[in-house]
Order: sequence, then C-alpha cells, then structure tokens
Amino acid sequence: PDTGRIILGGIPSGRSRAYREQIGFVPQEIALSPRLSVQQNMDFWASMRGLSGKTRKAAVSEAVELTNIGSFLDKRISHCSGGMIRRANLAAGLVGSPSLILLDEPTAGIDEENRDSILHAVKNLQKEGRMVVMVNHYRAELDLVCNRIITLQDGQLAPLGQYAPTEA
Repeated sequence: PDTGRIILGGIPSGRSRAYREQIGFVPQEIALSPRLSVQQNMDFWASMRGLSGKTRKAAVSEAVELTNIGSFLDKRISHCSGGMIRRANLAAGLVGSPSLILLDEPTAGIDEENRDSILHAVKNLQKEGRMVVMVNHYRAELDLVCNRIITLQDGQLAPLGQYAPTEA
C-alpha cells in the first residue's frame, strides 16, 4: 500500500509466511504440470505451501472435495478436458484452506457443466466464511456468486452498481 496498512486475519501484510499462507491464488493461466496426474499436482501445491504428512493429505482431500475432482485424480493433466483442468487449477489454489482466495477468470473457456461446478464451489467457499475476490468478464456469473461487484471502466473504478459499456 502507498499509505496505511493491510491486515488479514490479524496479521499485517509483508513478507511474512503466515500472511502469505492465508491467501490462495488461482491464475487464469493453468498452474499445473501437464506431465503429472491431478493428484501429483495437488501434492506438489500442498508441499509448496509447506504442508507434509497427514496435514498435506487432509488439505488436499478438502480441496478435492470442494471442487469435486475426486473422480479423475489419477488422470494426467494432459489427458484431462479443459473443464477438468480448470477445476483442478481451482483445487490447487484452495489447498491449505486459505481465508482469502483470489480468482482470475476461473471459468474462462470451459463448458457449462464445469462452469457451474466451479461457481458452486465458489459459493460454498463464501458460505464457509472465506473471502473471494474474482476477476471475471461475465456479468451473469458475477451476479450468481458475488455480493458486491466492483467495475473497472477505462482503467478507472466505475461508480458502484453502475456499468455503462463504451461504444467501440
């Protein structure tokens, strides 16, 4: 921040591991290795969060359950459909039960069934009390899962609740 402080879960921002552990990030670009299975990717991301043993297994199981990817854990990412990959990408960002989840276009380019599955998972995260910040170009999807929408227009914040598309 230019001024002030950011505090998440009572921990001030900065380079502290405790602060970063509270944040889950799901990038638009897939952050999974195509050569590994879904399970191996989940284990990798759990280990990157510093989890091991029973704690890692429990964290992966929770993320798998939240995103409903249990039926294809043994499948290599390179053999998964686009929707399966998006759901696994979401699961990887949820490993470790972060209290703040940042989602960048989590439903980009997938079929309706997988899109609905991801949006359902996002709603469940909110019900659990987790804060979700989602970037998305599809207003209908935002309306389904968000309780507050902030719109950027021409690089500026649009007035709350207003959106007037500019003419090309």
